[in-house]
Amino acid sequence: MARQTPYLHRRQNILHFRIAVPLPLRHAIGQRELTRSLHVQSSQEAVPLALELAAAAKRLFRDLRDSMPIDPEKLAALSREAKLKLELSARDEEIAALKERHDSELQAIKGKFRSGIEALRPKLHGYLDSARTEDRADGLLEAIKTLPAHVAPLTASSPLPEASHTPERKLAARGGRRVPLMDLFDGWALEKKPRAKTIDDWRRCVEKFIAFLGHDDAARVSRGDAVRWKDELVRKEQPSGKRLSPGTINEKYLASLRTISAYGLLNEKLTENPFLGVKVLTPRGMKDRNKWKPFDDAEASLLLREARAQSGWRKWIPFVCAYTGARVEEVAGAMVADVQCEDGVHFIDLRESEESDEVGGKRAIVRELKNTASIRRVPLHPALVDEGFLAYVGNLAPKGALFPDAKPDKYGKRGAGPSKVLGRRIRQLGCWRAVRIDPPKRQVRTEI
Repeated sequence: MARQTPYLHRRQNILHFRIAVPLPLRHAIGQRELTRSLHVQSSQEAVPLALELAAAAKRLFRDLRDSMPIDPEKLAALSREAKLKLELSARDEEIAALKERHDSELQAIKGKFRSGIEALRPKLHGYLDSARTEDRADGLLEAIKTLPAHVAPLTASSPLPEASHTPERKLAARGGRRVPLMDLFDGWALEKKPRAKTIDDWRRCVEKFIAFLGHDDAARVSRGDAVRWKDELVRKEQPSGKRLSPGTINEKYLASLRTISAYGLLNEKLTENPFLGVKVLTPRGMKDRNKWKPFDDAEASLLLREARAQSGWRKWIPFVCAYTGARVEEVAGAMVADVQCEDGVHFIDLRESEESDEVGGKRAIVRELKNTASIRRVPLHPALVDEGFLAYVGNLAPKGALFPDAKPDKYGKRGAGPSKVLGRRIRQLGCWRAVRIDPPKRQVRTEI
């Protein structure tokens, strides 16, 4: 250690920093050396601290030498600073001594507690071997009351916490108040303000969980209940004869309950989130099956030839998606006013909008985009113009929907119907593979 740095010395197994004050400066500082406890025992930790303090001390000595002949006031200030550092160092040593004394007292208390536990161990083992799992915590607390006298004050001042895994204890921890699941859901929906479809879908998930549980008290829901619900969703067949996919269970059924439980925990209505970490494992190979793959040229040509024989949205939505790379919902919800021309270039303005449809006669969200990056202007491909798309747009009401024959659903969205119809038609044409078909958006990116 001495070869590494000359500034360290050990006191009671604690390393201290020490540096000698140059002889000409001892009168000004009033000390022969500067010392300070580093509060560490390892030389590996102490060396960099000591070197840093040594550099600071040398700067102090240099400033003192520079100011002695020309600036007595600065010398006095520096002397006061040095004395203050020495006082702080002395306080550090006092704190270290108090900590050491406290540690020794704590070890003595721990020794007494261990001896009491050893005396109690035979009784505890006999009880725990025969008791039911749910009552072990209660039995342990009862047994601790028989601890020897010198251990009793410890348990009185810091009692063991009660187990909180049972519904009764969780209810007692909140003062006996019930927390209805639907109240949590309504509070979350009021603050979060999600889309109407999300509210309806998640509400049905919560209602199904309540029916499965047989009660609606969120405070009584345990992690075991969450796992049993997950297992039920995995096993149960739907009316169609199929089972729910892992993605649907994780991202809809479990995500809804995990989210509102987190809301209850955040607002101090629940003491834990039982759905945290509960999920369905994705079977081997399913991730590859769920990857999007683009149409090949023959399939794209077949779909467009099929669309050319149609009219209205059945013709133009496939063509616009193919030549713009847009999603069905983005195109289906467009308005006539979204098809614009600037500097001789025709384009479609894809943006989230809330507009009044003169044809439908009602005001609704007619287009919702996936994210802010989806807001864009896409030039119309010459092939789309040659197909007659601009002529089709010119025959529509200027303030109406671009595809008025695509009827909006109860949420005001026009893309749900076309998505289902086009999906069925793709299957009929034999373009539906073992994997899901990629939307035109990815097809365009692949071709580029």
